Amino acid sequence: MSKELLEVIEAGIELEKKGLLNYLNFAHQSKSITGKNVFIQLAKDEYEHMRILEDLKKKQLEGGTFELPKLPKRVMEKLEEVLVKPEHKEQTLKDKGNLNDVDALKMALDFEKRASAMYEELAKKATDEETKKLAQSLSKWEDSHYDLIQAEIDSITNTGFFMGIKGFEMSERY
Repeated sequence: MSKELLEVIEAGIELEKKGLLNYLNFAHQSKSITGKNVFIQLAKDEYEHMRILEDLKKKQLEGGTFELPKLPKRVMEKLEEVLVKPEHKEQTLKDKGNLNDVDALKMALDFEKRASAMYEELAKKATDEETKKLAQSLSKWEDSHYDLIQAEIDSITNTGFFMGIKGFEMSERY
């Protein structure tokens, strides 16, 4: 295993730990059920990512062949059932004025954006193909979290885009 690959794996482990702690703190502070569920799911994903990277590091240190970690099931797919339940949608709407959840989500969004950018930068600088592929894969993990967080912000603030078109409210027009 190259020193460069080991450094990317270790950086990934540390970043996942930091994300795990951040999301647990946000879950603790969140006042809405949906917000808590989103942050808890993100924390679980960070833990799973950390575990995958620790396993990869162990295999590499033992002289195993490099295998790109499989991207776990997308967070959005796992949370889809929770987010569409009517009682959770009502709770989200009740808490619409709660800027603490939105602010926490925006900080989480920024964290995921910076993490993805860091991995993309590591991929560009990589001198071997294994390191480049790993860094790109880790960037995709962060991008899936970014998408989930943005969707939750859009849900709470009743904004967003569908198929590239900004959403709008028809009920006020008629």
